[in-house]
Amino acid sequence: MTVSAKPKQSRGVVMAGRVSRWAALLCCLLGFVGVASAQETKANKTILWLLNDFPPFILVDKELPGLGFVDAAVKYFVKHMPDFEHRFEVAGVARLQGLMAQGAPVCHPALLRTPEREKLAYFSNPVHFALTHHVVIQRKNLARLREHIGSDGKVDVQALLSDSKLSTSLTEGRALGTEIDAALARHQGQAHLKTTGVHFDAPFRHLAAGWTDYVFAYPVEPGYYNMQGRITAPLDLVYLPIAGTKDYTVGHVVCTKSAWGREVIARINTVLAQAGPRPPWVDTQLSYMDAASISRFEQLLARHSPFHSTTKP
Repeated sequence: MTVSAKPKQSRGVVMAGRVSRWAALLCCLLGFVGVASAQETKANKTILWLLNDFPPFILVDKELPGLGFVDAAVKYFVKHMPDFEHRFEVAGVARLQGLMAQGAPVCHPALLRTPEREKLAYFSNPVHFALTHHVVIQRKNLARLREHIGSDGKVDVQALLSDSKLSTSLTEGRALGTEIDAALARHQGQAHLKTTGVHFDAPFRHLAAGWTDYVFAYPVEPGYYNMQGRITAPLDLVYLPIAGTKDYTVGHVVCTKSAWGREVIARINTVLAQAGPRPPWVDTQLSYMDAASISRFEQLLARHSPFHSTTKP
């Protein structure tokens, strides 16, 4: 029997083969690390803006961002932050807060600061400045509120909400500022305080139809709804300030409370500083306001210079 034996490989050849295999494995691992690093960098440079329809601040349309004056601010951020990828999605504030609670990297362009939101998000310096929420009523019904209006022309919101003869419509999940929110919490669930769901125009339609007596709103809102034909009946409205509230309010960009969110907010603040004391989106805002509100707005803007102020993140 003839037995053929395989030729023996030299030890050097074997070692060279092992080194080659280790080198190939190392290259693969480095490749994976490189891809993972690139993906992580891309994720850190991506902002998912969640937008809810809140005219005329944010207008959800076929193209995002839309034509609201806060949308104009978002477009400004996109233009001046080209190293970030900006994505847009329609979502309500409840979903936004749910994602923030999970640590998802998301932002919203204009929210009021509340204790609940401060647990979830970092806040930018002011991005929008507005006359604070007022009680809005049709002039023909003004006498019905007289007993709740003080000598200074301001409404006692606690007394107003306690009056079951007067009804209002409230948009679900909407923050109205510390004083109004606290008063509403004390009267929660009462029949004359109606909730409309997440439809910001519904309270104005109810007011126009005579189904409710008053609404809480920014003075910039009714003018927009009138211009867009969402309020079909002609309304002669009176805007009543609320006792205990500031003359103005500011909204902020908010991003998830994480290292990523802190970095994005720092960059947003840099861009806001570049926009100057009167950012270009302010004029868009004024186009929806009546003459008296514009005059008051201009006085407060000059006095407080909100776009020069800084706030804690």
